[in-house]
Amino acid sequence: MIAVAMGVASLGFQFWISDINPQAEADVHKDEVTSEVNCKPTNPTISEGQPTLLADRNFLRLLLFLGLWTFGLSLCKPFFNFYLLDSLTINVQWVTLYSGLVYGSFFLMITLWGRLADRIGNRPILLVNCLLTELSPLLWLCTDSSQISIWCLLPLLHVLQGGTCSSTGAEYN
Repeated sequence: MIAVAMGVASLGFQFWISDINPQAEADVHKDEVTSEVNCKPTNPTISEGQPTLLADRNFLRLLLFLGLWTFGLSLCKPFFNFYLLDSLTINVQWVTLYSGLVYGSFFLMITLWGRLADRIGNRPILLVNCLLTELSPLLWLCTDSSQISIWCLLPLLHVLQGGTCSSTGAEYN
C-alpha cells in the first residue's frame, strides 16, 4: 500500500514537469552551434543567462519524481516474487523465467520508448507508462496458480512490467 501511495505521489509530481518539443529544441541547439562557430571563443565559465543544474526547477521536479517512483518500485518489487513463491506456490524455475521476461521486455522496449520520446516528447511517454505500471498491481489480483495464469497471465504481466518500466529507466525485478 505504501509503494502504491508513493507511486501515485510521484505521478502527481510529474504534472509539474513541463515538456519540450525535441525537434524544436534540436533546431535551437543547431542554431547555437552555428552561431558559436562564427564568433570568437569566449570565457568558458557559465554566463548569467544560462541556468546551473540545480537552479533548473524542471530538472529538480524530474529528480523528485524519478526518486519517488524508483523508491516505490524498489519497495514493492520483492513482494511480487514472494507472492508467486509463497501464496501461489509456483516453482522457483517459473519465477526465474518470469524475471527473465521482465529484463527481456525491458531491453526490447527501451529503444521503442526512446524513439517515441524523440517524436512526441518525454512527458506523454512517462504518463502512459506510469499509469500502466500503477495499474499492474491490480492485474495481479486476477492471478492464481492455474495453468492459464502460469502460461498466459503471469508472463503477460511480467512483460508489461518490464516494458513499462523501461521508459523511466527503473528496473522492476
